Amino acid sequence: MKALSMDTDSREKRILQYLLKKDVTTVKHIAEFMNLSEKTVSNSLKVIDDFLQDYKLSVVRKPKVGVFIDGDLKEIRSVINVMDYQTKMVPSTKEERITFIFIQLIKAEGYITMTDLAEELYISRGTIESDLIIVERLLRQERFILERRKGYGIRLTVTEDEKRRLTSLLIHNFWGENWHLSKDAEKARQAFEIIPEEVQSLFSEDSLKKIIKIVKAFSESKQFKFTDYAFQSIVIHLAIAVERIKQGEYIHDEAKHFLSSDDTDSIEKAHYLAKMIEDELAIIIPESEISYITIHLAAASDHLLTPNKQTDTTDTIKRLRGIIKQHFTHSSYDGQLIEGLMTHIQSAINRLTYGFSIKNPYVESIKFNFTHAFEEAVRFKAIIEKEYFVMIDDDETAYIALHFEAFYERLPSAKKGISAVLVCSTGLGSAQLLAARIRKYFPDIDIKAIYSLQEAMDKDITSDV
Repeated sequence: MKALSMDTDSREKRILQYLLKKDVTTVKHIAEFMNLSEKTVSNSLKVIDDFLQDYKLSVVRKPKVGVFIDGDLKEIRSVINVMDYQTKMVPSTKEERITFIFIQLIKAEGYITMTDLAEELYISRGTIESDLIIVERLLRQERFILERRKGYGIRLTVTEDEKRRLTSLLIHNFWGENWHLSKDAEKARQAFEIIPEEVQSLFSEDSLKKIIKIVKAFSESKQFKFTDYAFQSIVIHLAIAVERIKQGEYIHDEAKHFLSSDDTDSIEKAHYLAKMIEDELAIIIPESEISYITIHLAAASDHLLTPNKQTDTTDTIKRLRGIIKQHFTHSSYDGQLIEGLMTHIQSAINRLTYGFSIKNPYVESIKFNFTHAFEEAVRFKAIIEKEYFVMIDDDETAYIALHFEAFYERLPSAKKGISAVLVCSTGLGSAQLLAARIRKYFPDIDIKAIYSLQEAMDKDITSDV
């Protein structure tokens, strides 16, 4: 019997990894994916079946159904653990490959060859070229150029600051789906699913957990309230910064030109947070790095900034509310829409003033499915851009559109049977839309409140759901 081991040709390992990722597939699909003949795949499946017998699993091949692994789920997880120990899971989907290529480009100090990528991913050069077209397009959207040099390969020529920004954007692409509310000693806290192996190569998961704990402690001690997005953003920034500092890579240009004399409070808090990190992780954070922490805290502040970066007064908040209401002079609205837009726009103005943009993975879907709401958001954002001297891109506009769509779908409250609280980490706009949909399609559910993850951690929730 031929066993799967580190000494064995990797073909069987790759096929087994493919089977573990798929519920059901076919010999033909495996052959196409592996660039092998169907006969070779069939022979390899026999080897894999022999290997799986030790785990009381088997490879099943059913006509008109396909190929799949049959057996206890716990045993399948055991096999996954063995495979992870022996050899890392190789990206198989286009999205996974693009993420993998991005990470290799970010980590590389020099050129990467097409041959190296093709061999590591077990795919053809043609497939790599196809994936690189998407990678280059995404890089161009962020104003980066992928350098190609004949005989050398491809590389990114970026500064340390740009490398970190790209890393942050990459992580934000999947981050929202990985956060959830968890109970820890009867107290709610933010947690995350296990981060993918390829992303773990960018920073330590252990450090990430410690940073989350530090930021939460900072928030409580300084009574600094983060939105979910701001909390995740500063955690990601700090995780990347700590890892790079450990590697001796620093941002040398301070970001003080973004700050004003009115940012004194944020500067003090940034030094306090930096000291907490230094004490916990045994590193030294230079002043240039602290200035970037200051910007994150200033942008996350619940004070509304005026165009000259002064913090808010009651008059400033009233002015924003008046600007928003002005947009609805010739159309209807309700208090929930006004308050939702107030919260979102206040946060957006602060972020944009300090140069932070938000990424929205659903922007094209929102444009397509909520056309009227998006068009209304475009008209609305033009007023904000003019009044506050900021540029609002489609990602931000799409989130604004969700507030309008939620308003369109909102129905008058009827008698409800089940009380519920909605907790959503993707923003107030998407939460309001989800609430409107629940009220529309499940009228027996009475939504008592809508909270962000941060708010839910501080609330005593007594609803049914």
